[in-house]
Amino acid sequence: MNQLLNKLNQPYPLEKEFKPVFQKSLGFGLFVFLFSWQFKPVELSEIPSPDIQLIFAGFGIITFITITLTRYVIPILFPRLFNEKIWKVRNEIIVVLLTISTIGLFNLIFGYWGGYLNFSFGDIIRSLAGALSVGIIPVTVTVILNQNRLLKKYLKSAESLNSLIRSEDKLHDGSQNPLILLQSETGKEHLKIRKNDLLFIKSIDNYVEVWWEEGDKYHKDILRSSLKKIEKMLPELPELFSCHRGYLINTDKIKKINGNSRGYLLRLSDIDEGIPVARRSSRQLRELIDLQTTGSASGSPIEN
Repeated sequence: MNQLLNKLNQPYPLEKEFKPVFQKSLGFGLFVFLFSWQFKPVELSEIPSPDIQLIFAGFGIITFITITLTRYVIPILFPRLFNEKIWKVRNEIIVVLLTISTIGLFNLIFGYWGGYLNFSFGDIIRSLAGALSVGIIPVTVTVILNQNRLLKKYLKSAESLNSLIRSEDKLHDGSQNPLILLQSETGKEHLKIRKNDLLFIKSIDNYVEVWWEEGDKYHKDILRSSLKKIEKMLPELPELFSCHRGYLINTDKIKKINGNSRGYLLRLSDIDEGIPVARRSSRQLRELIDLQTTGSASGSPIEN
């Protein structure tokens, strides 16, 4: 039991990008349509075509809309509840089960509204209870297995990246150390930093938090600006990497890379905060580190 509870509290990736959510929603919608068509429910088996095809198409559309709402729209409306930093295996299981139950409920309502199904309030309760009781074991097993797969993948890849970071062949061009000028939106505040001193820049609502080093001390300052506007002020240097929608990091300062099921977490010396890497940026991170250590990108594949 303790092992199961520990596994339920493990980190789990939360997908919030529109494209993968749309593709997944569309795929499941098509699957429900085709599955219903192939294995007609007993209650609907006597309905003639093309009415039965329209009903199954409705089931598919409901599935598509429900998944899109629960996996993309609702996380935007309630970002504190759907925060990847605190997202765990148990959160994923709960959302999947609720999504399945909601799809079943909406399908019942759709069938009743069209005059194809008759049911009572008790039927709804029994249907939802049945969906949860039947689905909880396969959903839990599937999510845990996927978490194990992602964890092994990113741990192995992080170990490979750390071996490159520890190598002594890292290339540095002393002439590429320009002075970076960062300004607030009002232009009243500004910050001048040498590129080799910059650690990372973090987005915090309508502000950015800039971290840099001076000698053996670390400093941070806050400017009122968006991260996108700050990026436009920066010189085009390969070391400055937008690893996440909320972070920009100087890859020369990476000391270690940790891996978990969510992806990579970049570590800098003596700074407690880990810098997350978006899964879509994993391949680019590998190419940048290869370029810095060997002078050429190896193109080693990293799954996203």
